[in-house]
Amino acid sequence: MESDGAKQIEVERRSAGHLPSVWNAQLINSFTSTYSYESHYTRLEKLKQGVTKLLVDPTTEPRDLLDLIDKMQRLAVASHFEKEITHILTQFLYPNCIAPTDLYTVALQFRLMRQHGFSITTDMFKQFMERDGKFMDSLREDVCGLLSLYEASYLGFPEEDVLEEAYNFSSESLLSMVMKVDEINSEIVKMIQESLDFPQHWRFPWTESRYFIHIYQRDETMHSVLLEFAKLNYNILQSVYLNEVQQLVGWDLKAMEELPEYMKVCYSALYDHISEMAQDALKDNGMDILPYVKKHVEIFDHIYNIFQFNRD
Repeated sequence: MESDGAKQIEVERRSAGHLPSVWNAQLINSFTSTYSYESHYTRLEKLKQGVTKLLVDPTTEPRDLLDLIDKMQRLAVASHFEKEITHILTQFLYPNCIAPTDLYTVALQFRLMRQHGFSITTDMFKQFMERDGKFMDSLREDVCGLLSLYEASYLGFPEEDVLEEAYNFSSESLLSMVMKVDEINSEIVKMIQESLDFPQHWRFPWTESRYFIHIYQRDETMHSVLLEFAKLNYNILQSVYLNEVQQLVGWDLKAMEELPEYMKVCYSALYDHISEMAQDALKDNGMDILPYVKKHVEIFDHIYNIFQFNRD
């Protein structure tokens, strides 16, 4: 006889009323893309060289370089230029480097350096603070500076009081600006609201990239070579992801039910072995080997069919 404690209480779960997914294998396999790394390699590399020239141009002001790096991160192409970006950020650690003095650039420098693993303190913000530890009221009208400070505040460590104050001051000031919608440009209000709702530090890189491409192409300081590189890079990666999804939906254990009993064991073993092998290759070498394995399986299957036909 079961005790009360051993009895399992069935809890009726509410249904969310979700409709069946329309993303079946037939629909996914119907999508095509004209972009591939192999066919666009030459153009991609040429554009990459053009973007590199922007980063190593000695005439570019530090503020503009930091702004360029930030935009490259939002376009999800910064990973192609880690060496150049690290070199630029390292320059700000040298004693002979002229330190920025405006809030926008200082906050941007702080955020980028922390994102890239540099050891940097919050002392650089003290030039904008009163003796009582509060930020100067004169900064409340600096929209770009406040947005930059707000984004930087998310890169704080526990017990960093300066960044706590930076968050409180910037978010409060930006919220008050949103209330003055009749006095401020609607595009600026939209930008402020988006940052308050979803700061950059929380955003998924590829959805942010697609969103920011449309913003960047309307930017007065836009570099056409960077914009084209970002678009091409995005489209190529979308093609890669599409190919991966199409490969995944092709490996379906439910297909095993259509096989004779004596083949089910073989299919299951082959599925498990190839899945494990593909995962190991992706983890150790960063290579997706599924398309090549599938191609060779098709070749072996074709050979078997020819052999079976000739034998019959």
